[in-house]
Amino acid sequence: MLLLLDESVEPANDITAVVAGDDVNHQGFYALNGDNISIAYLDFDANGHPLGTLMSTTSGPGESSLTIVIRNQPNKGDSGVPQGEISNAVGNTDIEVTFEVEVR
Repeated sequence: MLLLLDESVEPANDITAVVAGDDVNHQGFYALNGDNISIAYLDFDANGHPLGTLMSTTSGPGESSLTIVIRNQPNKGDSGVPQGEISNAVGNTDIEVTFEVEVR
């Protein structure tokens, strides 16, 4: 499960429920740059489109960078967007962060 924190305030504010509560207007996108890791959506909005706060991963040993983007007002019905392709999603980026991932 993806935990979304607003760390611009003390203490940090958990905004995961805010995004999930406005599910038709948000989608998480996951971009991997590396080996042997894949991500699949496990949660969906009220219209059956991916939300992306809950996902499954499959992997073998390898390294990757993982970029997570939360978009507000994406076009969830556009080509490739339901499969997690961000290029046609439009909307505004609320959150974007990149992590280095190593699976042993």
